[in-house]
Formats: sequence, structure tokens, C-alpha cells
Amino acid sequence: MPRSCRRLPVGLQERVRGAGGSDSEAPEEVLSRFFQSYAAGGNPHGLRLLGQMQHVVSALRAARSLPLHVVELSESPDGQAIREGLGHLGRRTYKTGFIRTPLHEVAAVLLLPTAPNEYGLGSSKQTVRRKARAAEKAGVHWTRVDDVDERLRLIALSEERERHHPLERYRSENVDNSRLLRSSLWLVAYSSQDVPLLIAAVPVDGRWSMLDYFRILEDTPVASNARYLMSWVLAEQLVERGVRYLADTSTMSNLPDGLRHFQHILGYRVIRLRFSPANVSRPRWARGLRSASRLVRPS
Repeated sequence: MPRSCRRLPVGLQERVRGAGGSDSEAPEEVLSRFFQSYAAGGNPHGLRLLGQMQHVVSALRAARSLPLHVVELSESPDGQAIREGLGHLGRRTYKTGFIRTPLHEVAAVLLLPTAPNEYGLGSSKQTVRRKARAAEKAGVHWTRVDDVDERLRLIALSEERERHHPLERYRSENVDNSRLLRSSLWLVAYSSQDVPLLIAAVPVDGRWSMLDYFRILEDTPVASNARYLMSWVLAEQLVERGVRYLADTSTMSNLPDGLRHFQHILGYRVIRLRFSPANVSRPRWARGLRSASRLVRPS
């Protein structure tokens, strides 16, 4: 175990090993139910969370059984964007009791195939194919956007959308999406009248990518179907670049049920992610302490 991980008390470790629901229940199902309940309860922590200890240890057991993937990133702008976007993974805060457990490393990730044409295959993608065909039949088309001026125009549209979003959860008066400029891959879907329907901004670094932005700009059936078309297109585009993982930035505990269901249709899996030691992003206060220790270190 890395030194940065504080061990659970021995008694709790034993309960984690012995707790849990049915042995036939998949770990992903256990975790999905746990995080749904956690979000519905208002994200309890501290003493409130202790009252749900039986469910917590069941979720810990399930999380520990998930495959662990180590995230290796470069110092490129895309690598930095991914590092910041997924920086909540494993971070020790007041809400986590300043400890890190496998639950704090759980994320929704799309494991990409090795060939571009493989993503849309199989019965599990039947809904994706049907919705994508409906979007294309309605005249939806897409393009990659590299022009900075066009990106700025689209960012302005996205910010206007979020300021007046019909759902309060996604509404923000002080929105600033300028960070999206650094994402190397931009895909945009347009209606048959060339009106922007959806923006996908995805930083790509080696085998890793991150869903920094993937949102529709209007609430219409055509725009909704465009989500499936562009999810398919995005997967193929990433595979062509040699990418194997597409991670969502949302924390599992804050994932709305609708988005959780959408990810399930697309093929996202619940796995554990951990940054390699070289890629760990330390909080500012920790970096400050490290710098101070260098100043007082004897020469």
C-alpha cells in the first residue's frame, strides 16, 4: 500500500472482508446502489455516515474487488487537463475523514476496443445504434473543430446555455468554460439547419482521455438522439488515436440517475483509478509545506 494511503482500523478491515450482500451480486451493482443511496441521502459524511456502516463496508468490499488501473500522463496541456479533471480521485478531505479507501478511487470509465468499428457491435449497443440512426435520419451531422475562433463562439453558446439551463442542477450564473480551449479533440454535432446541437471537448494524452465536456445545447428529441450518435463517433475517433480509456469527471456520488443509466447504455464500467506517483497532483497547502521544508533543511 502506498505511504499516502492510511490503513483502515483492523476491526473495520475485518468487517470489510466479511461484509457485503449476495456473493452472486456483481461489485458494480453493489456500488451503483450504494452511490445512488448516498446521493439521495444528501451526501452524508462523518457521524451520519457511521449510521450506514453496514452499507459502507459492503461498498468497500465491492470497490476493493474492482480492477485497478494506474493513470500515466505526460506534462502536455491535455495531460494536465486530465490530471486536474480527475484530481478528486483518492483525494483526502474532511468529508473522507482524511483517509483514502478504494471507494475514493471509483470512477466511470469507457474501456475502448482496439478497432474503431468494434464499438457499435453487439446486442448491448442496440439502443445506441437505434438512436444514432434516428439522429442521422433527422439530418444531424458532425465535424471536428480546430479553429480557435469557432471554438470561442461555441464556448459562448455553451455558457449561455448553462446560465439559462431549464434544470437547476446544471444552471450556473458564473460559468466559465474557457478551460475547454486546451482540449485537443473537439467534436460538434449540428442540426440539418447547421445549428450547433452538442459540444464534446476531450483532452487526449496517450492511452487516456477524459470527458471534460459533453452536453447538448437545446432540449429537443433530435439533440437527445445526437448524444448517442456523438458518443459512437467519439469512441471511434479515440480508438483511431490509440486511446484505450475514456474517463468521466463526475464523482460517482454526484451522478444523476439519468446520466448513470445513459452511461450504462453506452458501455461505461465502474473501475478504480489511481494516478502513478509521478502524476499525483498535490493540493496547494501540501506543496507549500514541501517548499518550506526545503528552506529549513540543513545543507
